[in-house]
Amino acid sequence: MNPEAEKMSTLNLSRPPALLPPIGVAAWTAGTAAEPCEGDLWLLSLDGEALGLFVLSRVHATFVHGWPVTLPDDPAFSPAIIKDETPLGVGLTIWTGACTGLNNHLLHRRIGSLLSGVEVSALRSDMQMNLAGLHTPDKAYGDAESRQFLSRLLSHYQQLCYLNWPTATPGEGVLDRDAIALAGLDLLTIRDKLEVSLAEALALADGAVIPTVDQLEQIFSDDVELTSLLTEISGPEVAELIHPLVKFDLLAIGSDRGVSENAARNIAWRELQLAARSTVPHHSATRQKVRDALDRLIAREDDPA
Repeated sequence: MNPEAEKMSTLNLSRPPALLPPIGVAAWTAGTAAEPCEGDLWLLSLDGEALGLFVLSRVHATFVHGWPVTLPDDPAFSPAIIKDETPLGVGLTIWTGACTGLNNHLLHRRIGSLLSGVEVSALRSDMQMNLAGLHTPDKAYGDAESRQFLSRLLSHYQQLCYLNWPTATPGEGVLDRDAIALAGLDLLTIRDKLEVSLAEALALADGAVIPTVDQLEQIFSDDVELTSLLTEISGPEVAELIHPLVKFDLLAIGSDRGVSENAARNIAWRELQLAARSTVPHHSATRQKVRDALDRLIAREDDPA
C-alpha cells in the first residue's frame, strides 16, 4: 500500500466504530462483498487496512466514482451534505465536492444502500436541497479546523485514486512488444541473456509471464528506464481479479504467502496463465476460471510466492 495513504480515522475492518448503535454495528459486521451499485455505501481497504467510507455515484467495469463519507465524530460543514437515515443508524456526511474515481480493488465490503437513484442523481446535479432527509451542516467552511480537515480529506482520497492494479512497474508489468522491438531485443537475445529455454523466453516476450526485477536488469542496460519497456497485464481476468467478490480470497492467499494483496493478484494472474497453457481444456467463463485458480492457490498452502 502507498505509505502516504493515511487513514482518515480509526476505522477497523472487523471492529465497528464505538459510536454506532446496535443497528449500525450489525450493518458493519454483516456487510459482505457484492456487485457494486450506485448509491451503495462501501468500506474501503487495502492489505487488510480500512481506508475510509465511500458512496458510489457511478459504476464502471473496473472502477467506480463516488464521494467520501465520514462519521458524526468527524467535522461536518457546508457545502457537504448530511444524510440522516443511513444503514449505520447515524447521520453520515457526504462530501460531494470531493468526487473521485477509485479502482475496484479498494472496495472491501458493502455496508448497505445509502442513497436512492433519485438522490444520487440529485447530488450529481447539485439539486440535493429539493430532497427530504438530505441537508447541509449548520457549520460553514472557513475556520482553521474546517480548512485543515478538508485538506486532509482531499489529500487522502486523491492518494487513494492513484492506488491501482495492475500497473506497468517492475515486478508487476509485462514486456511491451513494441517497446522491446524498438530497443533492439528479439526472442533469441532474451533467451541468451536470461539463459532460459526458448519457450520461457517466448512467454516473456509475449507478455504471458511477469518478468522479475532481476530478469529485467539482466535483459536491459543500466541506462534504460525499465518502466518504459513494460505494459500492464490485460484481459478479462484483470477485471475479475479486482472485483470485490474475490478480495477476501486474495487476502487469504497474501497472508498465507506473506505478500501484499496486489502481489497475491499477480500470483493469481500467473496461475491463470499457467492453466491456459496446460493440456486441460478450460471452457468455463472468465469468472469461473478465476474462481478455479483462486481455489487451487488456496488449496496449495505451501506454494511459494
